Amino acid sequence: MKKILSIFLATTLALTMGSSTVFAFDVSKNTQEDITENRYEQYKISFNQNNSKNSAGSSIDEAIQYVKSLNLSEKGLAHIEEACLMELEQYKSEDVELEDYTVLVPKTKAKTLYGSYGGYDFYYENTSVANLRRETDGVAKSNSNATKWNNWILGVMDLGMSFATKKWSIPYSMIRAVTGVSGTSAVYNGSRNQHVEQFTNTKTRSIYRKQGSTYKLCYQDQSSSLRVNLYFCPVGTAFSSDYISIGTTFNGSVQANEASKNTILQQANTYANRNSVVRYYVTSKRVQENW
Repeated sequence: MKKILSIFLATTLALTMGSSTVFAFDVSKNTQEDITENRYEQYKISFNQNNSKNSAGSSIDEAIQYVKSLNLSEKGLAHIEEACLMELEQYKSEDVELEDYTVLVPKTKAKTLYGSYGGYDFYYENTSVANLRRETDGVAKSNSNATKWNNWILGVMDLGMSFATKKWSIPYSMIRAVTGVSGTSAVYNGSRNQHVEQFTNTKTRSIYRKQGSTYKLCYQDQSSSLRVNLYFCPVGTAFSSDYISIGTTFNGSVQANEASKNTILQQANTYANRNSVVRYYVTSKRVQENW
């Protein structure tokens, strides 16, 4: 895809953003445990992003086959295989492209106690780490929303953005700095923004309820670093390209579930009683334009 910006334009953007204060990046500390080689054996599969055969679905299918090839069930690690396969199957419905996937196998059999609830003890492990990306198209300009688009182009309003509980704004001046185009008549109907979500170091935590000598998977959540890059996709001859890289609009940490520990234990216990699993994935949310 045509996502190449000239050095001149990149320099212009950097100078423009250097004094900007419109972005509220979240830099909150990741509450999940760091992944260390001392605790986990790591089994990683990576995908060549330049290979057109590696579409979103095919890379995930390949990761599923890779997890199965590790024969975790035969090694007494069926709970890890179950957690990873459940996660990967979810990705298939969320339009994400898998760049690499790492299965985490603890070097010791002892799980880490998370807490107790309802007379049961709950333990957790980090079961995978992944890097993913996804493209989300914004609302195209049309006759019905032309007033809002024109107000954005003229600088009367900023475009509001959100991802789960994170919020930020995008001024049209970012696009103007790169393209030099500011007039509303130059931005035709059909023009839109594209937001590329890059999920880095996405950790999946799996929580199990101990039942006798067995451990029942009943809860999963994720944390990740999210970077959102903006591409402006104009229609018309006023622009030098129909796919223009603008820059990063969000860069921070995100959590799939920000509930308290007690709430998580309550949910885990409820779903264990239902013989099911409650799952919170960062990819279940996506960036939204709030016009």
